[in-house]
Amino acid sequence: MVIEKVDPVQLAPEDTQILPTLVLRGLVIFPGMMLQFDVGRRKSILALGKSMEEGQLIFLVTQKDLSVDDPGSKDIYSVGVVARIRQIVRRTDDGIRLFTEGLYRAKVCAVKTENPFLLTEVEKIEDKKRNSTPNSEALIRYTQSLFQDYIQNYTHVAPDIVMGVVQKKDCGELADYIAMNVSLDYDKKQEILEELHPYRRLKKLSAMLKSELRILSIESKISEKAKDQIDENQRDYYLREQMKAIADELGEVDNPLQEADQLRDRVKKAGLPQEQEEKLLKECDRLARMPEGSHEGSVIITYVETCLSLPWNKSSKKTILTCKRLAAS
Repeated sequence: MVIEKVDPVQLAPEDTQILPTLVLRGLVIFPGMMLQFDVGRRKSILALGKSMEEGQLIFLVTQKDLSVDDPGSKDIYSVGVVARIRQIVRRTDDGIRLFTEGLYRAKVCAVKTENPFLLTEVEKIEDKKRNSTPNSEALIRYTQSLFQDYIQNYTHVAPDIVMGVVQKKDCGELADYIAMNVSLDYDKKQEILEELHPYRRLKKLSAMLKSELRILSIESKISEKAKDQIDENQRDYYLREQMKAIADELGEVDNPLQEADQLRDRVKKAGLPQEQEEKLLKECDRLARMPEGSHEGSVIITYVETCLSLPWNKSSKKTILTCKRLAAS
């Protein structure tokens, strides 16, 4: 891999550092998180090369708009994570698989250059310390229960992640840990990353998790309802096919089920108004359940055929004019 030469990195003030920057698309990394992802942008590959030359530290920050292919300083969030590169795996398709470990939050102080890669001056952000209180303990337990509900009903996670959630006793650490292990949109995860107050961070996360549970519950009900409908349709189809097979075995050429299917096809092709179509289809269903030779079945057939013979969705200009003449006379 060829790395273009850049000017020597200038020294930053004592509380900041200047680091090669890799822009993430749709991903958010948290402190203490191990993240693996593919890198294909030329600028990103050059930033990785520079990072490997200078201590393997890199600043990871998420882009605001996923549709931007070449994000610059205006396209990134102001808060990201300083990470250490743990492993680089070169792929045959000119891409790179990168393994990183998030170390700490940092905010962008200044962008030093955007070419040939993004180089930013960042400042480490410390979490605001807060002692444990009954309120924070209650919030921790509440959020842990929401997470348990999430994994028991809607998804599956590794046992070590479940154990990690149980063991976290700090609001900020618990919020980070859960946020990186649940399926939230990247912009919501960014909100968690940017919240520096541990208690407020966990409160935000618990609200997002509760909202996600409501959405998943609705999705589950919709999916179950659709599955029941499919099962019912399959059952009806299976039973109709069985009845057809029985009729064939008995030598019944014109059986009510076959006649019902033929009438049903004619009704669907007739282009009737919805209310009338539903009514006639119900009559077809009734016919399908009738025994052969049933007098009521003959009545249903006559009724449906009579309805189908009517001039649905057709009009006559001559008739309208005749009506007008009659009205004027």
